[in-house]
Amino acid sequence: MPKIKPNEKQSDFINRCISDPSVIKERPDQKSRLGLCYGLYRSHKKKQKAKGSLEEPEWKDAVKEPVWIIED
Repeated sequence: MPKIKPNEKQSDFINRCISDPSVIKERPDQKSRLGLCYGLYRSHKKKQKAKGSLEEPEWKDAVKEPVWIIED
């Protein structure tokens, strides 16, 4: 599972996350991986803001937050 690096930009984390072998194994569908990775990043930032910590997000936190994927 990829970990968010300190001060890592969202786009950098998402690109790294969706190509991570453990994420691909867990979520073979790209849209599902995108949703998971965005959820992980948002959950991490939300926890950082609330606690002021660098705590790593957990999978369960990513699934709680709905992620909308808009297709063109």
